[in-house]
Amino acid sequence: MPLSFSRTIATKNIVNSGSLLPYNTVSAADISSNLFKEIINVNNSKHTLSNETLKQILIDSFDPAPFINSSNLFNDFEILSIRIYTGPAYKKLNEDLRNNNQLDKKNSALNEGLNSAFKKIPINQKHIKTYRISDFNDFKSEGQTSQDAGYLSTSLDAELIKDIIYIPGGTASIIFGKSGICIDDFAVLSDEREVLYNKDTEFNILFKVKDENGTTKRVLEETILPKNTGKEERLIEALILP
Repeated sequence: MPLSFSRTIATKNIVNSGSLLPYNTVSAADISSNLFKEIINVNNSKHTLSNETLKQILIDSFDPAPFINSSNLFNDFEILSIRIYTGPAYKKLNEDLRNNNQLDKKNSALNEGLNSAFKKIPINQKHIKTYRISDFNDFKSEGQTSQDAGYLSTSLDAELIKDIIYIPGGTASIIFGKSGICIDDFAVLSDEREVLYNKDTEFNILFKVKDENGTTKRVLEETILPKNTGKEERLIEALILP
């Protein structure tokens, strides 16, 4: 579970009050025949599915609530993918990615949409400090470099990691990075201050210790950052976890 949010419950309460498609857009029923042929033939073609086809797969598979695209960076397909990921869909997608399972049609489309969004992140984006909690230890030992096969959810809210300080077996992390997407404007729940990192993002484990309560505390640094970003004197407070 990426964050201790009630995103699953909240998503169930969302009512789909309309179509995500613009007026006069061809309906799913109208394009079902061509869509089926395109999906069947994709493995024998050098071309990938179009964004519109992938978007339609997401709409048909997840029945998401409507939204308005106010982004200057991401297209409708990419924002739709982010919104769907922040609901219950994240769990199955990450489970399959982390277990190297073959993705089904809907999760392949979801994964493609997220990949497309991450490709648009500016390389000169400012680095930030975020926080993450999990109920398992998903990285290697201190001093090593590792990566998560799934997407990594973090938060700008420092209060987040205080929730598990006394939960044995939990992990509290402070993460320095610059390639994450701040997804609050697109998420199902818009008050979580969530920053999402791409799958297979590499991190250096600067600090790792288990306290007397069995909680693992860590400081991670994205490998693309300048050397020792997380160890600079002006950021040394990051090494002092609650």
